[in-house]
Amino acid sequence: MTPPLLTVVLPTRNRPDNLTGQIKLFGRSPYPLVIADSSDPELAPGIRALVPDFADYRTLAPELTLYDKLELVLRTIATPFVLIAPDRKITLPHAIEPLLAHLIAHDDHVAAQGYVVGYTADRDTVDINRVIWFTPTIGEDDPLQRHYHLMRRYQSRAFSVFRIAPVLGAVAQARRVEGAVFQETLMMNALALQGKMARLPTVLTLQSQERSFHPPKRNNPFFWFLDDIDSFFKHYLRYRHALTDFIRTLRIAPPAGTDLDQLIDMVHAVWIHRNFDDGTLNHAARLLLGDAVAPLSGPDIPPRRSELSRRDVVRRGVRRYIWRDEVLRAEPRAEIRISQDEMKRVMQQLDVYFGS
Repeated sequence: MTPPLLTVVLPTRNRPDNLTGQIKLFGRSPYPLVIADSSDPELAPGIRALVPDFADYRTLAPELTLYDKLELVLRTIATPFVLIAPDRKITLPHAIEPLLAHLIAHDDHVAAQGYVVGYTADRDTVDINRVIWFTPTIGEDDPLQRHYHLMRRYQSRAFSVFRIAPVLGAVAQARRVEGAVFQETLMMNALALQGKMARLPTVLTLQSQERSFHPPKRNNPFFWFLDDIDSFFKHYLRYRHALTDFIRTLRIAPPAGTDLDQLIDMVHAVWIHRNFDDGTLNHAARLLLGDAVAPLSGPDIPPRRSELSRRDVVRRGVRRYIWRDEVLRAEPRAEIRISQDEMKRVMQQLDVYFGS
């Protein structure tokens, strides 16, 4: 038999309810599966019991960060490519083949990702209602241009198909800093500096409204800033130092006459501005002044409409699937294309995930 080119790595922690359907999906793919579990001791035995013999189950310490776990596991992967799959989302194996084929055909690309689409599941209905990550391929030849285009419309590509060597290097960089937001952003920039990152018109991941375990004030740059400006900028400076150090290690030179630190700060000012909301910022200032205004809540997930519109598409599989107009005609139209064939493939995979 031909050795596999790709390994699936699924880091998980304290989410037994999310694994059963995902394991069923990966059990139908030809790629070896590694489950890296850092669950608390009271939950780990139940998660271990869910894992079939075909998967490689590894127990890791609960106190490890995601990037600690990834570095430990990725150093043991023998295949040249890896898919890192999140435990609180649904990763669709049908997308692996085109993403992997793209990387094989493009030596200058280090990562390939499809769309990340939002959904809610209620009894027998799966409501596919928003496109979350969709920004196009970052394909500039200049690594600093790739850095800029990543940050100006930042969307995470941390769960993608990767070349093993660049992603291992990027994970090692992420471990140099603290705070989930800066760790993820450093990983993404370390990847972009090493090569191009593709976006293909396939749905790789479906994301529910389930919250991250990270508190918003450390997972969201705006709410970290609101909670503790001093801490935010101390961690930003450590992050910037790690990023510029990596840039210099790669022998990437800024344009003549440009200070690298100033360039990086300017690009990140673009990123910060896109994340900030003037109204919330003014509200926070009034709270600090002692005004009688309501306390701030965290970043809320906006409610989704339940009624159908004439442009929504309803299909029946194991469950009833609603494809919202906001997905099928999402803006920008030039960047988001989900074909009828792709819809069919997604529903076939979800039938397996949700099936008995």
